[in-house]
Amino acid sequence: MNKIVLLALILIFLVASSIVAAEKTSKDTAENGLKWLLSKQNSDGSFNDNVLDTSLATLAMSSLGSTSEAEKALDWVKLQQNNQGCFPKSNCRVKDTAFASLALKRFDQDTSKIPDWFRKAQSAALVDSWWLQIAASADGQCKLDYTKSDDQKANITVRVNNSKFPSCNNGNWLNLNTCLEPSLVANNPSLNINVDCRTLSPSAIISLIYTTSNNYYLVQDEHSSQANIIVKNGCFGIAYRGACNYDSSLYANWAVKELQAGADTLFFLKQNYDASNTIHNALLHIITGDEQYLNELTRRQRTDGSWDNNNLNTALAVFALKKSSGNRNQIDNATSYLIKKQQSDGSWGNVQDTAMVLYSAFGDVSISLSEISSCSDGKKNGDEEGVDCGGGCSKKCSEVVCDNDGTCDASRGEDSDNCLSDCKKEASCGDGKKNGDEEGVDCGGGCSKKCVCNFDGVCDSDVGEDSKQCPSDCQESIGPCNNNGRCDAVDGETSSGCPNDCPVKTEEEVKCGNKICDATEDSSSCPQDCEKKRSSLIWWILIFIVLIIVAFLIYYYKKLGKKKPKPLEFGFGTFGKNERKLEPTALGNKRSVDEELERSIREAEKIIRK
Repeated sequence: MNKIVLLALILIFLVASSIVAAEKTSKDTAENGLKWLLSKQNSDGSFNDNVLDTSLATLAMSSLGSTSEAEKALDWVKLQQNNQGCFPKSNCRVKDTAFASLALKRFDQDTSKIPDWFRKAQSAALVDSWWLQIAASADGQCKLDYTKSDDQKANITVRVNNSKFPSCNNGNWLNLNTCLEPSLVANNPSLNINVDCRTLSPSAIISLIYTTSNNYYLVQDEHSSQANIIVKNGCFGIAYRGACNYDSSLYANWAVKELQAGADTLFFLKQNYDASNTIHNALLHIITGDEQYLNELTRRQRTDGSWDNNNLNTALAVFALKKSSGNRNQIDNATSYLIKKQQSDGSWGNVQDTAMVLYSAFGDVSISLSEISSCSDGKKNGDEEGVDCGGGCSKKCSEVVCDNDGTCDASRGEDSDNCLSDCKKEASCGDGKKNGDEEGVDCGGGCSKKCVCNFDGVCDSDVGEDSKQCPSDCQESIGPCNNNGRCDAVDGETSSGCPNDCPVKTEEEVKCGNKICDATEDSSSCPQDCEKKRSSLIWWILIFIVLIIVAFLIYYYKKLGKKKPKPLEFGFGTFGKNERKLEPTALGNKRSVDEELERSIREAEKIIRK
């Protein structure tokens, strides 16, 4: 009977869980995700003061219809662009520039400078193995005109005898990196070479070849005495002309494709492609449209619907699948996985992952924005309890007082303590605090006393700098007398050395038996105040053992009520032969069994209570 009840409860729980999971739809997921994302937007429109986060959030908010917040975020992104077109202007990075360009493109903003920056930001990927082959039935000369990455032009004439190059070790192949000019390919990730071999008429075959180990790649092959040979040997680093980074090269190629500009990194991407990598397959399919990468992507989807049990990878995979038709089952399974992985606050862990999931997997979901708080538009809307606070916003209304509008608004509760930008405060110069326009504690600014602090990041104790007068240069050390209001014995604080943290106690306060375990007492010297506690693990083990005993007694005595017990035999004797016998047929004995069962249960309860 007990087993049946237990199984029934388990089934009820599973059914209820399934119903709850089924009730959570894509619409609910998108609304909760957007609500969380909006709560993370700063008043200036940014997210984490980060171009990558803000650009991704712009894409997500725009795709879900939160246009005004997306435009505010995009305005902040545009301020981070430098004169050359990259992002952020203080330290341009390839991946940031890629996502910023995707956000600008979505709103049809000016992106004219970005493709040229990408072209110049490339590095040479594969250096020493590019060759030119000219096969001809006649001897003669070929003119090679080419434009380098810095837009400089060069022209060279090479002799061809019996399809060989006398000026290049009389070999059949011309090494572009050594035989034309030193480090030509190494210094120019993109080369456009115009080959004119009309003196070799009537026929010629002009080929571009790349070799690695024992592999030979025929990159370009022209059956003509004239050809335009293009060497696309580029890659992208994390920053401008940095060492090759596959991740940066992928995202930059995606952005350049969306900008409808050329990219010279595809050869590098294909040479270093990892078929087991979800992001490689997803983005290469987006970039090239090649079904090879899509097939590999669908093949690697897990049974739980995810890719690599990773939210970001799964979102990108869904984005790639949506570029092709016939993948509805895979998309639905992935969407179900992402719905289950959404956290209780509506996010998928952080701004980047949440924005990517919303943009890639739920960007086509139609949601209602009327009940979603913007939390950053300077208005009280949605379920907000105040202006951009309370309700679904992360900020509590008690925390949001200062609106930084330059006016000290007392009706909002602004004052010089909680809103110094709007409510200026005269320096007190004697309250032991750094306030007003003071440069240090009671010094500098409007105070007559000059600060000893020179704000150079070095604690110059010889001129009087300390953690009080110069907190910017002298950080307060952690240790004895840190004045935190706690007597930290482990840090060496004592009542004699640190009276502020460890005040001297009266005799009554420290005597044994006052139910307070003082620093001078322990479980040996004063067990009344410092009881030696047993490990909680031991208590749990004891409780577990008692429960097993109770279960065994219930089972054993129920058995006794049905048939005569037999001795339990072991290899070295028997157990139960000397126990009191109970006759199951006698009513009195059956009552004795019940009484014995109740007595055992009472004893077990006493043990548990103890």
